[in-house]
Amino acid sequence: IPPLFAKNYSVSADGTINGEYKLPADAKTGNHSLTVGVPDQNGEYWDPDWTPDNISFEVEFFRKPEYSIDVVVPQTEFMSGDKLSFQVRGSYFSGQPLAGQNIKYRVTASDFYEYEYAMDQEWYGKNIDDRYRYNYWYGSNNVTEGSAILDNSGQAEIELNTKVDFNQGRSQIFSVEASVDSGAMEPSFARKNILVFAGEYGIYRKDYRYGVKVNTALNMPLVIIPNRANKKVDGLNLTAKIRRIDWVSYQEENQKYLSYKQIEEDLPSIQFKSDNQGNANLSFVPTKTGAYNIKVEGVDSRGNIISKTFYTYVS
Repeated sequence: IPPLFAKNYSVSADGTINGEYKLPADAKTGNHSLTVGVPDQNGEYWDPDWTPDNISFEVEFFRKPEYSIDVVVPQTEFMSGDKLSFQVRGSYFSGQPLAGQNIKYRVTASDFYEYEYAMDQEWYGKNIDDRYRYNYWYGSNNVTEGSAILDNSGQAEIELNTKVDFNQGRSQIFSVEASVDSGAMEPSFARKNILVFAGEYGIYRKDYRYGVKVNTALNMPLVIIPNRANKKVDGLNLTAKIRRIDWVSYQEENQKYLSYKQIEEDLPSIQFKSDNQGNANLSFVPTKTGAYNIKVEGVDSRGNIISKTFYTYVS
């Protein structure tokens, strides 16, 4: 296929070239590519000593949108049980409100990654990007969805329950999405991400110990950090649920090499408390080797379950 455009350029003293290509009015839509390379001595083929480089771009039809919508929330961080209402605002580009239009909204939630160690949380937690864009790295659950009519000011107020039953004690990223499509004009879409903490505090690990030997005391120092100022973290009741995972070998009949199977074992739960500084120490003596998943849970004054899972290995 002959190229739509081809031209030779001289290389500057800085080793650069610069050029442009104007798409004709009858240009076809779809994927286009631009390739730059060094020709051979005859000027007809790419010189094998030089590797060409290329980029691609899309050509599409464009119609100027006549209106836009936006999702407005009073803040970007909430706590499970907080009352929350968000606004969907619409306006024409002429400045008039998008009154009487039907909008659709949907709110989804997915686990928010909280750091395991207190030092990491204290440092990185203060510098987190409030757009929380990494929400879409993981699967999400549906919180609510519906529709509303924009009033004469081009606004719709929607109440949202921040308490969900699928988070299993983990903080969530709520993605609030709204769209409007009248059918006669270009559709418009908006999204706002907010953070909903599982409860009034978080549970974090203070040490960086990777494991212990069997029949040796495993001490895991923890600290409770409040998600809001002036929240008490002393005397909190905590529960550790411990699961041991290991692989054991066995010999199958008529097989030359050993086979392996995974075994899982739940150990008795451990109850302990935080001191007046919010510190707590989880201690037990493992009697078997394997990987240990330790889920520490607490309950705040709102009745929210807060959990964090820690990992260690016993050799």
